[in-house]
Amino acid sequence: MPAPRQQITLSFTHPDSHTIRIDPDRWSFAIGREGSKARGYQVLVDDTVPLNWHAFDTVKAKDWPSTIEYDGEDTGFIDWSTTRPIPSFHWSPCQTHRIDLTHAKIEGLSIEATAEPITVVLGLHLKSLTLEGDLSLFSIEGTAAPDLGLGFHPVSSRSPRGFQGVPVFPSLAQATSVDIFQHPLAAPLDCRTLLAYPDISTLSINGALTGAHALLKLLNLRDLSIRYCPDFDDFPDLASFPRLESIIVYQAEETIGKRIRSEIRAMKKQGRFPEELYSSASGLRPRTWFYASADTPFDHWPNTMAAVATSTYRDAMKEIVKAPDEAAVKSLISDFLATIQSLDGLETTEREDVYTATTLLVYASKVEVSEETVDTWFYDNFDA
Repeated sequence: MPAPRQQITLSFTHPDSHTIRIDPDRWSFAIGREGSKARGYQVLVDDTVPLNWHAFDTVKAKDWPSTIEYDGEDTGFIDWSTTRPIPSFHWSPCQTHRIDLTHAKIEGLSIEATAEPITVVLGLHLKSLTLEGDLSLFSIEGTAAPDLGLGFHPVSSRSPRGFQGVPVFPSLAQATSVDIFQHPLAAPLDCRTLLAYPDISTLSINGALTGAHALLKLLNLRDLSIRYCPDFDDFPDLASFPRLESIIVYQAEETIGKRIRSEIRAMKKQGRFPEELYSSASGLRPRTWFYASADTPFDHWPNTMAAVATSTYRDAMKEIVKAPDEAAVKSLISDFLATIQSLDGLETTEREDVYTATTLLVYASKVEVSEETVDTWFYDNFDA
């Protein structure tokens, strides 16, 4: 029988300011800004009023959710944690901050930066740090715990052009576990940038990657996960990794995935992969599947326009994956752009979405087309 909910009155912003319900079966508790249209917050607060985090001391630790999500600017949760340890905290500020975690007792901290710089002074109690959003806004100082886990979740466009790397933070160079999460159709991760973290033993990558031979230089790498990866053509043979003991490949490009599946069997047979450690390559897909099945760039458009644009995009995708040559690709792109061009009321940001869709369509084809050629097709056929 599930534990009953508790209704508690808290003096969070002023005496008896909030009445909350604590659900023992709920793993998170979300605090948002007054006026926020986002759903899912248990508490909304005035962002100009200091918060009394100690108000939560009236809630027994065993009943408190393991994760707190906070969208706001008050940093009092850091001092509060020195007397009430926090297992996991996700923070989304909008202003410039410098936070000192030297004495904080926050085990896992996630910070999302979207507009202004954030400086983090590390503390030895911190076991996991995840940086989200615009990673260029972060500065890291201090000394990290020797077993710190590090996460990078960048906001990235869904254009597969170019590549992107992880930022270099010397204070985090000893991180042993790194998790990278990005959209499968974003520019691929350049694995060479991971060499800034030479002690990595556990690595998880969500999305496409390039420069995968650089992973061989991570001499302590033992556990590797690659998920939702439409492209990793240069991935080296598993036998080339000096200490790799397990690998999980899931929802990845099928040609390389099938090769890895065969190599897993060989590595187990040779005793290189311990039987007690799980390794697999499953959910393998053709490269074109990722482009055809992903959400479209038009999902946030007005309903009528989105319906036409999405249908046109899907139809073009079905044909472009079968296109035999560049001329056929160009013809399909021209037809696609002509239909979108006919829609009334396109705004500047929506025109940018059309450009993203054009790029995705071309990359989904089996034909190699240069970036310069794609640009020419777009600007010749679309009044941007």
